[in-house]
Amino acid sequence: QRDPREYLPALGELNALPSEEYRRFRIDAQLGRYESALGHLCAALWEDSDRWTEVAGFIQKHGLFRQGAELLADHERIGDVYVMYGDALAADKDWGQAAAAYLLSQKAVAQAVDAFVQNKEWRSAMSLASAANSGFGPQAVYDTARQASSVLEDHHLFGDAAAVLLEYTEETEDAVMLLVRGSHWAEAVRCSHARERSDLIETTVRPGMDAACESLEEDIGEIGEGFAAKVERLRTVRLTPLSQMTELAGVDDSVDVMPDTASMASQFSTFTATLTDISKITGSTARRLSKNKRKAERKRVRGKKGSVFEESYLVDSLSKLIARVRVHQDAVRNLNLALLQFGRAAAAARLQRVFAAVVEAVLQDGDWVFDRQRVLVQGDAGQIDLVDDVNAEGLPATPRLPKPAVPTMSDFDNPDIDNRLKYFTYKPVNVAPEISLAAYFVVGSILVWQMVRHRSQRWVAILPGTAFSEAIGYAFRTACVYNTTFGMYVAMMLFLLVPPNALALANYKAVGKIMRDSHAQPRWFWLKPGFVNWFYFGSDVFSICMQGAGGGMLTGTNTRDAGRAVVLVGLIVQLFFFACYLATAFYVWWRPEYTVHVSPSDVSHASAKRRVMLAVTLTTGILYLRSIYRIAEFADGYGGKIYSSEWAFYVFDTILIFIAFIVYIVFFIGRNFPRSSNVARAPSVGHELQQRPVDSSQLLVSKDLPV
Repeated sequence: QRDPREYLPALGELNALPSEEYRRFRIDAQLGRYESALGHLCAALWEDSDRWTEVAGFIQKHGLFRQGAELLADHERIGDVYVMYGDALAADKDWGQAAAAYLLSQKAVAQAVDAFVQNKEWRSAMSLASAANSGFGPQAVYDTARQASSVLEDHHLFGDAAAVLLEYTEETEDAVMLLVRGSHWAEAVRCSHARERSDLIETTVRPGMDAACESLEEDIGEIGEGFAAKVERLRTVRLTPLSQMTELAGVDDSVDVMPDTASMASQFSTFTATLTDISKITGSTARRLSKNKRKAERKRVRGKKGSVFEESYLVDSLSKLIARVRVHQDAVRNLNLALLQFGRAAAAARLQRVFAAVVEAVLQDGDWVFDRQRVLVQGDAGQIDLVDDVNAEGLPATPRLPKPAVPTMSDFDNPDIDNRLKYFTYKPVNVAPEISLAAYFVVGSILVWQMVRHRSQRWVAILPGTAFSEAIGYAFRTACVYNTTFGMYVAMMLFLLVPPNALALANYKAVGKIMRDSHAQPRWFWLKPGFVNWFYFGSDVFSICMQGAGGGMLTGTNTRDAGRAVVLVGLIVQLFFFACYLATAFYVWWRPEYTVHVSPSDVSHASAKRRVMLAVTLTTGILYLRSIYRIAEFADGYGGKIYSSEWAFYVFDTILIFIAFIVYIVFFIGRNFPRSSNVARAPSVGHELQQRPVDSSQLLVSKDLPV
């Protein structure tokens, strides 16, 4: 019992209170019955409105907001209760409930708007702020929109962040930038046109698209490399029996199995058995067991090479990589559609090809990775649990790590990218190949007529044969315009890439025939007719074979890079020998001892030689330019700017080769290389002095000739 002198003053103080409800409040509050105390305090508030400050403080102190709202539902201060409740919820970051509390107060519009903004509900925030009775002016609405956009941007909700700017501000440039960051390509383009800011497409959308394509390709490539490396390591691990693992049952070889205290106790076991028993339950032993358990867990997560945990670690890593592949599916499709819209079919095809290779690898190895798991997981004691429930093959009937949702080809396949884009990286026009086909057929026919007319030697048939081969190549290209197949594309590549190199064979043969038939004695061995014929002929055949093989490899997805390298080697070799041959040709043209047959249409021996050498050197120079273009094309790579430019192909290949044939027609070399030697030939200088005697009468006549 307490001394009456201790509680009598308190009783007197309570009796002095004028209100019974307030007296009950003081008693309940002192006894810790806060909800009951709040009820009496609210009842006292109805009697005396001056007690509001105490009511508000008591509600805040004890967090009795809900009870206060119920007790004061009909009181004029109910709005203040909800404001306090909203402030408390906002302090706890419960923005959704805070916004509701502020709305219930009907007097805290600004706080409600801010809560909606923080809760990423920008539509509710802006509808409240833009209301006529909200008290928000134009600048306040603008500031709210900017704040909402900033919050949404921080949470990577770029589409919503842009939408609020577009609707409530004039910040079109910032909005389009946010759409680009969020990969909302179609919306970014639409908004640029709708706001009459088409310049943003070039300054913001296109650069962002290029950066996104490069980043996405790099990320997908890293996923593919990581997947292949982990699958290869998993194959090696699964070939290793569990008994040969370096860490069996989660025990580290470098750690002693027995605890230190147990080892020390064993030294005294002959004196007392009690000491050994006590050592088994010491705190140090428990701490050591816990430490070993944590170490085993870290090893399992780390996937130490050679440990029993490595297989489960690899399977788990592969599962995460597959999840990343699925994440990229929509991004690849959306970006492909945007690239196609801007005529970037080459980039779209390249991106889809990279992604397709990763998906194909996942589809190929996914079942093997997850269906053939050897279940090795850590138990509660840090040990290895082996599942005894196995099937007929000795594999666990129910793998511990379930197989994730593996992507399928239909998940990312873009029907808009047809075979034309797959092989050409653009949609070829349907007029140019028909015109080229007709032009080369006419050229070939003219060359055949010239051969027959001048009874040219058989090797001159290389010229019309090449023209007809070009016509066949453009016939395949015409077919590819309407329906591109793998076979037609391969045939087109071979007939357009390889035959022009045969023109060099005709030039080599022409210069070789001139050197052989002139009977000149060269100073160096590389000017001997035999060496010139076989050296340049062999180099051109080698180049043709390299380009033909590489052209075939270019049509395959897996061999495209290797094919590009092969074609590049062939073109570079050809370019080198073209330069050497041009030097030889100019030497033959310059030296007077090298002559050609004179046809009836030739005015003189010099004009005949000039006609042949002009045809040879001009066409070789054209072939040299065409080879430079081809080298740049293949060095730029499949899908590069040069490869994807159809106009470049027609300018630097089709038109250049056609000009070469026009040169052959105008300066037809077949007339100077007839099948029979019934045409006069200019004798070489040395040969003429040795074989023909000098006629003195001719010398005298020559003196009378005018100078």
